[in-house]
Amino acid sequence: MKRAKNLLNSILKIIKLEEMRILPGQLAFFMVLSIFAIFPIFGVIGSNFISNELISLMESSLPSGVSAVLVSLMSVSSSGLSIFMFIVFSIYIASNGCEAMIITSNVLYKIKNTISLRQSIKAIIMTAILISLILFIVIVPACGDLIIDAIEKLSPGKVIETVRIIFNLLKYPLSFILIFIDLKILYTIAPNAKIPSRYNNYGTLFTTVLWIIITRVYAIYLNNFNTYDIFYGSMGNVVMMLFWMYLLAYVFTMGLAINSEVYFKSQESVK
Repeated sequence: MKRAKNLLNSILKIIKLEEMRILPGQLAFFMVLSIFAIFPIFGVIGSNFISNELISLMESSLPSGVSAVLVSLMSVSSSGLSIFMFIVFSIYIASNGCEAMIITSNVLYKIKNTISLRQSIKAIIMTAILISLILFIVIVPACGDLIIDAIEKLSPGKVIETVRIIFNLLKYPLSFILIFIDLKILYTIAPNAKIPSRYNNYGTLFTTVLWIIITRVYAIYLNNFNTYDIFYGSMGNVVMMLFWMYLLAYVFTMGLAINSEVYFKSQESVK
């Protein structure tokens, strides 16, 4: 009981931080840019993998407005050079969100902020990790089914059915593990100081679990009580995705603050 009370007090303390008023909005904006950068790739080089099964999975696991926007992005087609330039530019812009993440990490860990080429390169690397994280949330659970279906057409048999059963049992735990690992890497490399990764477990677990819960609850809410279309009309889907991204960004920032709290408490106990 005491531990739960302390945890609640820590969360309330984190919510009141000034950084919680700034970073979530910035990060959500740049996460949306990352999505607009990465999903058109499927319209250019991944059209063969876009199937009704993949679209159905996205519609069942994501908020309805979000899946509608993502499916439309996956249907985009353009010339190789123009789409490449668009993606490069978007990733560069999106790296500003990760740079804001670095700056906020430094503030939370009480590290002096410096602007340098090294930090810019780290922000780009973090953007690539962030994009892969989004792909794990949206695409990975479906990709295995698509691959198994393709193999089954070439070589049907009981072995493939066994592989399918095993994959269906493991794909969600595997996605959870991959998301956890990606988040932990982001939390570990964000500060401009060597913070041991063992101090990032609580915040990473908090963010991973809350991301999954928020996505499912938000999807259920939109599928049953959607009012965005009434107020925003044709812009309703975009508003749904922006709000979803803001919730994910807010939780991400809370996880970062939790990690910093754990780190400082460990340092005080050592003293």
